[in-house]
Amino acid sequence: EIVSGLSTFIMGICLAFNPDTVDNFKKDSLRHLITKRIGFETFVDKLNDVSRNESYTRASKHPQPTAQDSNSLLLDYEFCKLFKMLEGMIMRALNTLPGQDDSEKLVTNQKLIEELNATVDSLKNELSEKTNRIEELCRLANDFRDDTDRIKTELFKLQENHMLLIQAYQLKENELESYRRLLEMHGIWQNENPIVNQQQEPMVNATPVAGELPPIAEALSPLQQQQQYPHEDGTMAHQRTLEESFRNDLNV
Repeated sequence: EIVSGLSTFIMGICLAFNPDTVDNFKKDSLRHLITKRIGFETFVDKLNDVSRNESYTRASKHPQPTAQDSNSLLLDYEFCKLFKMLEGMIMRALNTLPGQDDSEKLVTNQKLIEELNATVDSLKNELSEKTNRIEELCRLANDFRDDTDRIKTELFKLQENHMLLIQAYQLKENELESYRRLLEMHGIWQNENPIVNQQQEPMVNATPVAGELPPIAEALSPLQQQQQYPHEDGTMAHQRTLEESFRNDLNV
């Protein structure tokens, strides 16, 4: 029983995994041979004899061999797993009608094509999004580059203005230094402070006491004072002129 069952199992494998490359041994030919020469029920019974065998039952329960003699080692655990996996495939291949394999392949290929088309569309959308993102980043980079150039131009102008201000400040410093020297030459600038005409304090007890002479400045008339100190008035006038010119330059 086990030998005939294993032979049926091998024939079923040939049917299920036949690539249809040989004309006389295609799936339809093997299926016709099984149904006409062997019989469908006989083939199924012989195939089921394998799973009903005592060796199969014992081997399927013990992954590690535990047999006491060689007869108990006819089947092993891995073969039982393979048989259980391929038994259903053999039955489906046997129950398939002639020409049905091609239609199943066509449906399978159509599903595969649809899945591939969906994948391609998804990749196209992703590529389009990435392209748009790249274009946006390029625009941002161009904007940043323009801003950088504009800032560099403004910085260059500010540096030029700063240099012009420094030069103007140095010119003013030189001009003030020349005025200071001029004032020193005329005796107006001393100890870093210009000489300012101090107003004379009002005289206390201006009324002369009996027996005393009045002050000389009050005793003399303005004309006499001018005649007595002619150089003093010219010097003071020149001093005031220089002071006013100096103040005007400072205000400028």
